[in-house]
Amino acid sequence: MAVHSHVFHPYDGPRTPHRSRWTVVTRYALRDALALKKTLAVLIFAAFPLLGAALVIYLHHNLEAITILPKEMIEGLAKAFPINGTFFYRLLTLQGYLAFLLTAVTGPRILVNDFRDNGLPLYLSRPLTRVDYILGKAAALTFLTSLVTWVPSLLLFFLQGSLDRAWLATNWWIGPAIFFGAWTAIPLFALVCLAVAAVLRRRAASEAAFVALFIVVPLIAGIVNQFLHMQWWIRFFLPAVFESMWTPLFRLQQSNGLSAAGAFISLAVALVLAGTVLLKRVRAWEIVR
Repeated sequence: MAVHSHVFHPYDGPRTPHRSRWTVVTRYALRDALALKKTLAVLIFAAFPLLGAALVIYLHHNLEAITILPKEMIEGLAKAFPINGTFFYRLLTLQGYLAFLLTAVTGPRILVNDFRDNGLPLYLSRPLTRVDYILGKAAALTFLTSLVTWVPSLLLFFLQGSLDRAWLATNWWIGPAIFFGAWTAIPLFALVCLAVAAVLRRRAASEAAFVALFIVVPLIAGIVNQFLHMQWWIRFFLPAVFESMWTPLFRLQQSNGLSAAGAFISLAVALVLAGTVLLKRVRAWEIVR
């Protein structure tokens, strides 16, 4: 074959549908995340509270355990851990902290490596948009945090319902409360962590800044509140924001002064800011001075 015949020919084979191309980014991000020992350690640690909750549910309905164990122990267990909305609310709160920790140790790694190795031009030179890239990375974090939040909680909910059908008929609303409550935290953790990593571009600095963002900022706002005597600082306090959104879902009494509407506004503002930062920082080119 003549040399002049070796010319460039564009790819004309089958293409992946555009709506699913972002899943390629998710697959490789999950591979990087699960290769990290800290990720596996947090996932294993997160299983212990779930196993404890499953044991409590089991002991409530196991007749052999009721006959073997002392009556006082069974009554104390039933009184200390009644299987109701409060039980699943406390479990979801604990899982929320674990999801936050999992995001902190995993999120920066799956994004910083691409910035460090100048991989964004390679990603975005393919039929991928910036939104596809961000969605793929966020989906990886969403998948991991789902494994420690709503997925096991719903399994425990259905376990309790299968053991007591009357309880399920009365407390069916706990299932949707678990699902929607978890999905108020998962996108916030994922997008804010990716936004911090996109700005700092250093793994250790991103991990520390992500944790500090939800700890130091509320402390500063609380100090300012001591001088100005304004209650707006609570909008920066993440546990209070989640409590205000979750207590109506679980039909519990709220203990802080932040309304559910105010909490949702704080959540929406944080998501918009994080998304804006990501769209600004995730680019195929940049000016190096």
